[in-house]
Amino acid sequence: VFRENIKDPVFVVVSDDIEWTKENIVGEDIFYSDDDDSEEAVGTDLAIMANCNHTIMTYGTFGMWGAFLANGMVIAADNAAKDELDKLKVLENDRIERWMFIDE
Repeated sequence: VFRENIKDPVFVVVSDDIEWTKENIVGEDIFYSDDDDSEEAVGTDLAIMANCNHTIMTYGTFGMWGAFLANGMVIAADNAAKDELDKLKVLENDRIERWMFIDE
């Protein structure tokens, strides 16, 4: 979706399994965060996600917070962090405009 609608997109992959992502998510427009689980690196990853224009996220609250802070379009798995987002009342106002949920 982003490649079709955004000129020259760049994808930044943040993951707790960066080696898997390097094997399975590939392309000339894809960059990976460091493979580092330190507290400082986790903070850096969140800051990187918060500064992205848009987000593609999987399950979990870490990606949800990155997407929430980035404030751009979000593509997420149908049940990715929905309970947490509902508790924050994010989807109540934002769902139609910014969040696109897809089946796996």
